[in-house]
Amino acid sequence: MTGSAAVGSAATGGAAGPGGSSPRKRLQRVEILKIAEPCPLIDPSQVVVTQGEILVADPVLTPIGNE
Repeated sequence: MTGSAAVGSAATGGAAGPGGSSPRKRLQRVEILKIAEPCPLIDPSQVVVTQGEILVADPVLTPIGNE
């Protein structure tokens, strides 16, 4: 989908312009190039679970841990 839009924002400063008129608005043109489509979910039958090696370590007390 391609399109464009104009976005208005108040000018910075907030002070009235010459002659006491309100601040001018700036317009910025934005073009949308492409809207991404969501990726399809995988089927549960495609999931393969393998159990790896479980490593175990003994606790070690450091000098700080002995206090």
